[in-house]
Amino acid sequence: HDDDADGVCGAAVVLAFLDQQGKSAKNFCGDIDEKNFKKYAKEKCDIAIFIDYPLADYPQFLDFFKGKKILILDHHMPTNEINSKEIIYLNPRFKKKDLYYCSTHLAWDVCSAAGLKGFEWLMRLGSVGDHEIDGTDEENEAIDVVHAIQAMKKEDGMRKLASDLSEFSKLSDFVYNPNYQKMKNTLKKEIDRQVNLFDLETPARGIHFFEIKSSYSITSILANTLFDLYPSRTIILYTKKNGGWNVSARSHKFDL
Repeated sequence: HDDDADGVCGAAVVLAFLDQQGKSAKNFCGDIDEKNFKKYAKEKCDIAIFIDYPLADYPQFLDFFKGKKILILDHHMPTNEINSKEIIYLNPRFKKKDLYYCSTHLAWDVCSAAGLKGFEWLMRLGSVGDHEIDGTDEENEAIDVVHAIQAMKKEDGMRKLASDLSEFSKLSDFVYNPNYQKMKNTLKKEIDRQVNLFDLETPARGIHFFEIKSSYSITSILANTLFDLYPSRTIILYTKKNGGWNVSARSHKFDL
């Protein structure tokens, strides 16, 4: 599963369902790249489930899983039809291209129809995190906690979070955990520091390029924060990562 709020919450829904069914499962998360998918394919399993990955754009990654049954739960705009005897690719945008319906919501629809009891709170959490719906104050605070884990603990932390969320019975069990609250407060201080460093002087064509220098993985989180504060600006953030650059951009003016 993807390592953002939608991917993690969607994975947690599926893990909760499998647990209720008495099925064993391992979960893994990370960026959608060849290295990660080769790593996933080394695990012995009968069925591989992918959540919040636009695999219609990367069908070659599924070649590593030949001989296994595959289920894909995704909401990104599908570019190819990859359903087959071995692959079930569920995406609500096949029929309604303009529909915004996150992967967590889709996972909950499928799992609840198959017998999952409860966990509507988890479906809502993923939907708030992916901006499908507006959240309550408690739900928005929970998303801040998810972002803190994502920034500070990275992929391993998000993998563990998916497992933990599948075992909680209600949202408050998660959001008010003292360890999570501490991480949330630490991240808030770092985001506030970066917002203060952001140069508001209007550049050419209104496009802001801003390099992030931080020990935390906050590119996407900071992009959302700045875009909420300055929605008329085009904001392009970048930071060094693994010998290259990680970029996150937001704009109402340009198709990015």
